[in-house]
Amino acid sequence: MASHYDSTLFLRRTDKGTILLLLYVNDMIITGDDLSGIQELKTFLRGKPLSNPSLYRRLVDSLVYLTVTRPDISYAVHKVSQYLSAPRSTHYAAVLRILRSLKGTLFHGLFYTAQSPLTLRAFSDAD
Repeated sequence: MASHYDSTLFLRRTDKGTILLLLYVNDMIITGDDLSGIQELKTFLRGKPLSNPSLYRRLVDSLVYLTVTRPDISYAVHKVSQYLSAPRSTHYAAVLRILRSLKGTLFHGLFYTAQSPLTLRAFSDAD
């Protein structure tokens, strides 16, 4: 439940106590007096380790290759590729989200023809 006073503070009351979650930019603080609830929340937020990460690795490798013609996904692919050694369920969900985004934009991207000349042109605005 969000706080009425602060939109970055979330409260959860349980029969064992209270859990507080504070979000600020890219930082998060979890505290409270319900230790089992805090551990459950941490597991939920960070995800569980994948039992077989090979599919995750193959998908990310394919996405890295795809960034040649789809530079708009480069940042997202860069972030998910940081977890190749020990991916979690949240990382896999992020990869699926990238794939869903690509499905909706199949005909976007850069197109390189085989007949195009290999000339490099650069432009500069030097006042």
